[in-house]
Amino acid sequence: MNKQELQDAISFLFEQNAVLGLELYLVLKTNGNTLIRRADLGDGALPTEIRNGFIDYLNDRTNLDQNALVKPLSELDPLRTTIHYYDLEGLPDGLEIIGEPLIAEDIPFFNFEADRLDDVDAFLIKLSSVEKQIILYKKHSHLNLLKQAKVFYFVKDEERFAKPSEGILRFSFSIDFMKVENEIIVYNINCLERQFEFDNILINNAVHKLEAISALNFVENMVELEEFAQEKSGARKILSIKPDSPVLELEFDLIKNFVKNNPYLKKRLKFNDDESKFLFHSKISRIYFINLLNDNYLTSHLTSIFYKTNEKDKMEEENAEEENQA
Repeated sequence: MNKQELQDAISFLFEQNAVLGLELYLVLKTNGNTLIRRADLGDGALPTEIRNGFIDYLNDRTNLDQNALVKPLSELDPLRTTIHYYDLEGLPDGLEIIGEPLIAEDIPFFNFEADRLDDVDAFLIKLSSVEKQIILYKKHSHLNLLKQAKVFYFVKDEERFAKPSEGILRFSFSIDFMKVENEIIVYNINCLERQFEFDNILINNAVHKLEAISALNFVENMVELEEFAQEKSGARKILSIKPDSPVLELEFDLIKNFVKNNPYLKKRLKFNDDESKFLFHSKISRIYFINLLNDNYLTSHLTSIFYKTNEKDKMEEENAEEENQA
């Protein structure tokens, strides 16, 4: 999914005169069980206010922010403006609830006598038109449950000040994840890393990716990459290997000759005794190898200067653009 595809998928939210519904659900964690409760927002202005708040957030992050990029989660971009789509196998425990069907008639309302605000773990927000819908996920921080422990809160009771009888539940209009069509979109990477056991997902996916690398039969001591995959940083690096990299389609001898004739790589990548495979002789050599698989090394024909890059455009794509403009 690219940025335009994401914008197209949520465009129904911004159509003129769009009729949109809002449903707010609370995810409760109680006694080891996960429950979903519907929030009764009444029929006044509150549902509209909440709906508009989340729509404004999505518009700001996805449409109006010129710096926003949309990238696969396996190619994690540290920029806060980047939106990621989930392209890994397996969702972290707890996040799979974003895919639960939310049928209002089948889900009981939150009951202030039977349910507890302390048990609220997350919010699910359903925004829908007649034909389309999205589900937003927002993790609940218990810092947002205002209690009267050391601070006294006043609320308005007709024309008097009064003390609230319960804690005050609050949230902003930012979100952590969104389910649109069949995609899970990550708006808050920090939430994914801190609130879910995401490292296990990364490592499992990296180990799986190594099966394809091992099948190439390019490396003698694959155990070095397998150990690298067990580290968070190593798993991320391995997952960065692009499945459509042209290097993965080359014969080993072509790759070997490129390395041996490259003034930079020939000092950093080694081969076994008969030069039939790569042999990792240092920990950092694994990173050079991964960059090599991603075709991140080039030499300028004009200046003969060596470059390392991961932002190259194929010449044929540029030629196609020029032809279209001619």
